[in-house]
Amino acid sequence: FHGNLPAELGDLPRVRPKTGEVNLWVRPLRYLNLHHNRLSGEIPQNVTFKKMYYMDLSYNHLSGPLPSIWSDDQEHPMHFIRHLFLNHNQFNGSIPERYPSMGNGRMESFHVGDNQLTGKVPDNYNPVRFMESLELHRNNFTEPLGEKLCGLIVFLPPASELTNLKADCSVCDCDYFCEPGYCYDDGNQKEVAVVVEDENG
Repeated sequence: FHGNLPAELGDLPRVRPKTGEVNLWVRPLRYLNLHHNRLSGEIPQNVTFKKMYYMDLSYNHLSGPLPSIWSDDQEHPMHFIRHLFLNHNQFNGSIPERYPSMGNGRMESFHVGDNQLTGKVPDNYNPVRFMESLELHRNNFTEPLGEKLCGLIVFLPPASELTNLKADCSVCDCDYFCEPGYCYDDGNQKEVAVVVEDENG
Protein backbone atom coordinates (compact mmCIF):
# COMPACT_ATOMS: atom_id res chain seq x y z
CA PHE A 1 0.00 0.00 0.00
CA HIS A 2 1.12 3.57 -0.55
CA GLY A 3 -0.26 7.06 -0.07
CA ASN A 4 -1.85 8.77 2.91
CA LEU A 5 -3.82 7.19 5.72
CA PRO A 6 -7.48 8.23 5.23
CA ALA A 7 -9.38 9.64 8.20
CA GLU A 8 -12.33 7.42 7.23
CA LEU A 9 -10.28 4.43 8.36
CA GLY A 10 -10.96 5.38 11.96
CA ASP A 11 -14.26 4.74 13.65
CA LEU A 12 -16.16 3.10 10.86
CA PRO A 13 -19.88 3.14 11.72
CA ARG A 14 -21.52 -0.03 12.88
CA VAL A 15 -23.81 -1.08 10.08
CA ARG A 16 -26.80 -3.36 10.47
CA PRO A 17 -28.07 -5.10 7.31
CA LYS A 18 -31.53 -4.40 5.99
CA THR A 19 -34.22 -7.07 6.05
CA GLY A 20 -33.59 -9.71 3.41
CA GLU A 21 -29.90 -8.94 3.00
CA VAL A 22 -26.97 -11.10 4.00
CA ASN A 23 -26.57 -11.18 7.77
CA LEU A 24 -23.34 -9.19 7.93
CA TRP A 25 -22.24 -6.73 10.57
CA VAL A 26 -19.55 -4.12 10.01
CA ARG A 27 -17.94 -3.32 13.34
CA PRO A 28 -15.38 -0.67 14.31
CA LEU A 29 -11.77 -1.71 13.73
CA ARG A 30 -10.03 -3.60 16.53
CA TYR A 31 -6.96 -4.85 14.66
CA LEU A 32 -5.02 -2.82 12.08
CA ASN A 33 -1.79 -4.21 10.66
CA LEU A 34 -0.23 -2.10 7.89
CA HIS A 35 3.46 -2.51 8.68
CA HIS A 36 6.13 -2.63 5.95
CA ASN A 37 4.22 -0.61 3.36
CA ARG A 38 4.79 2.75 1.72
CA LEU A 39 2.29 4.84 3.64
CA SER A 40 3.31 8.48 3.81
CA GLY A 41 2.16 11.88 5.06
CA GLU A 42 0.69 12.70 8.43
CA ILE A 43 -1.87 10.72 10.38
CA PRO A 44 -5.01 12.91 10.29
CA GLN A 45 -5.34 14.63 13.66
CA ASN A 46 -9.07 13.86 13.73
CA VAL A 47 -8.84 10.13 13.03
CA THR A 48 -10.04 8.08 15.99
CA PHE A 49 -10.01 4.41 16.86
CA LYS A 50 -12.25 4.04 19.91
CA LYS A 51 -12.37 0.23 19.75
CA MET A 52 -8.80 -0.39 18.56
CA TYR A 53 -6.89 -3.09 20.43
CA TYR A 54 -3.85 -3.68 18.20
CA MET A 55 -2.37 -1.19 15.71
CA ASP A 56 0.84 -1.65 13.74
CA LEU A 57 1.90 1.14 11.37
CA SER A 58 5.62 0.45 11.68
CA TYR A 59 8.12 0.50 8.80
CA ASN A 60 6.37 3.10 6.67
CA HIS A 61 7.12 6.72 5.75
CA LEU A 62 4.58 8.41 8.01
CA SER A 63 5.56 11.83 9.34
CA GLY A 64 4.31 14.77 11.37
CA PRO A 65 3.17 14.77 15.01
CA LEU A 66 1.59 11.87 16.84
CA PRO A 67 -2.19 12.48 17.08
CA SER A 68 -2.95 13.96 20.50
CA ILE A 69 -6.64 13.11 20.11
CA TRP A 70 -5.84 9.44 20.73
CA SER A 71 -5.14 10.19 24.37
CA ASP A 72 -7.95 12.69 24.91
CA ASP A 73 -10.06 11.17 27.68
CA GLN A 74 -12.93 13.55 27.04
CA GLU A 75 -13.32 13.42 23.27
CA HIS A 76 -12.07 10.23 21.66
CA PRO A 77 -10.29 7.99 24.14
CA MET A 78 -8.66 4.77 22.98
CA HIS A 79 -9.75 2.79 26.01
CA PHE A 80 -9.16 -0.59 24.40
CA ILE A 81 -5.70 -0.08 22.86
CA ARG A 82 -3.08 -2.48 24.22
CA HIS A 83 -0.44 -2.67 21.48
CA LEU A 84 0.71 0.35 19.44
CA PHE A 85 3.62 0.10 16.99
CA LEU A 86 4.70 3.33 15.26
CA ASN A 87 8.41 2.59 14.97
CA HIS A 88 10.57 3.09 11.87
CA ASN A 89 8.73 6.11 10.49
CA GLN A 90 9.50 9.83 10.41
CA PHE A 91 7.27 11.14 13.19
CA ASN A 92 8.47 14.37 14.80
CA GLY A 93 7.52 16.58 17.71
CA SER A 94 6.99 15.30 21.23
CA ILE A 95 5.01 12.37 22.54
CA PRO A 96 1.69 13.78 23.81
CA GLU A 97 1.71 14.06 27.59
CA ARG A 98 -1.31 11.80 28.07
CA TYR A 99 -0.14 8.88 25.90
CA PRO A 100 0.75 6.69 28.91
CA SER A 101 -2.92 6.89 29.96
CA MET A 102 -4.18 5.32 26.74
CA GLY A 103 -5.94 2.02 27.19
CA ASN A 104 -7.00 3.01 30.70
CA GLY A 105 -3.38 2.55 31.78
CA ARG A 106 -3.29 -1.01 30.43
CA MET A 107 -1.01 -0.53 27.43
CA GLU A 108 1.27 -3.55 26.99
CA SER A 109 3.41 -2.55 23.98
CA PHE A 110 4.42 0.92 22.80
CA HIS A 111 7.10 1.17 20.10
CA VAL A 112 8.19 4.52 18.65
CA GLY A 113 11.85 3.75 18.00
CA ASP A 114 13.58 5.03 14.85
CA ASN A 115 11.68 8.28 14.43
CA GLN A 116 12.54 11.96 14.90
CA LEU A 117 10.71 12.55 18.17
CA THR A 118 11.98 15.24 20.53
CA GLY A 119 11.42 16.61 24.02
CA LYS A 120 10.63 14.42 26.99
CA VAL A 121 9.17 10.92 27.18
CA PRO A 122 6.02 11.16 29.36
CA ASP A 123 6.17 9.00 32.47
CA ASN A 124 2.77 9.67 34.04
CA TYR A 125 1.81 6.01 33.98
CA ASN A 126 -1.29 4.73 35.69
CA PRO A 127 -0.49 3.03 39.02
CA VAL A 128 -1.89 -0.17 37.48
CA ARG A 129 1.12 -1.03 35.33
CA PHE A 130 0.88 -3.48 32.47
CA MET A 131 3.58 -2.22 30.07
CA GLU A 132 5.72 -5.11 28.86
CA SER A 133 7.60 -3.69 25.86
CA LEU A 134 8.70 -0.07 25.45
CA GLU A 135 10.96 0.98 22.56
CA LEU A 136 12.10 4.59 22.38
CA HIS A 137 15.56 4.32 20.84
CA ARG A 138 17.00 6.26 17.90
CA ASN A 139 15.05 9.47 18.42
CA ASN A 140 16.07 12.99 19.41
CA PHE A 141 14.78 13.15 22.97
CA THR A 142 16.53 15.80 25.03
CA GLU A 143 15.44 15.01 28.59
CA PRO A 144 16.25 11.91 30.68
CA LEU A 145 13.69 9.19 31.21
CA GLY A 146 11.80 9.77 34.44
CA GLU A 147 12.09 7.64 37.55
CA LYS A 148 8.52 6.40 37.13
CA LEU A 149 9.33 5.00 33.72
CA CYS A 150 12.48 3.30 34.98
CA GLY A 151 10.41 1.79 37.78
CA LEU A 152 8.35 -0.15 35.26
CA ILE A 153 11.21 -2.65 34.76
CA VAL A 154 10.09 -6.04 36.03
CA PHE A 155 12.99 -6.71 38.41
CA LEU A 156 13.53 -3.23 39.78
CA PRO A 157 11.45 -1.92 42.70
CA PRO A 158 8.60 -1.27 42.50
CA ALA A 159 8.47 -4.29 40.20
CA SER A 160 6.10 -4.08 37.26
CA GLU A 161 5.75 -5.95 33.95
CA LEU A 162 8.33 -4.27 31.67
CA THR A 163 10.65 -6.90 30.15
CA ASN A 164 11.82 -5.04 27.02
CA LEU A 165 13.18 -1.49 27.21
CA LYS A 166 15.13 0.20 24.43
CA ALA A 167 16.28 3.78 24.83
CA ASP A 168 19.21 5.95 23.77
CA CYS A 169 21.95 6.14 26.37
CA SER A 170 21.92 9.92 26.14
CA VAL A 171 18.52 10.02 27.86
CA CYS A 172 18.45 6.72 29.75
CA ASP A 173 18.87 7.53 33.44
CA CYS A 174 17.70 4.22 34.90
CA ASP A 175 20.08 2.73 37.47
CA TYR A 176 22.33 -0.10 36.36
CA PHE A 177 21.02 -0.53 32.81
CA CYS A 178 22.26 2.83 31.60
CA GLU A 179 25.82 2.35 32.79
CA PRO A 180 28.70 1.75 30.33
CA GLY A 181 28.76 -1.85 29.23
CA TYR A 182 25.04 -2.11 28.76
CA CYS A 183 25.06 0.37 25.91
CA TYR A 184 26.35 -0.38 22.45
CA ASP A 185 27.34 1.80 19.55
CA ASP A 186 25.67 0.83 16.26
CA GLY A 187 27.78 3.28 14.31
CA ASN A 188 25.31 6.09 14.65
CA GLN A 189 23.98 6.40 18.15
CA LYS A 190 24.47 4.48 21.34
CA GLU A 191 21.42 2.86 22.85
CA VAL A 192 20.55 0.68 25.80
CA ALA A 193 18.62 -2.54 25.37
CA VAL A 194 17.20 -4.41 28.34
CA VAL A 195 15.58 -7.70 27.48
CA VAL A 196 14.43 -10.32 29.98
CA GLU A 197 14.04 -13.83 28.60
CA ASP A 198 11.44 -16.23 29.91
CA GLU A 199 12.98 -19.09 31.89
CA ASN A 200 11.12 -21.56 29.70
CA GLY A 201 12.62 -20.13 26.53
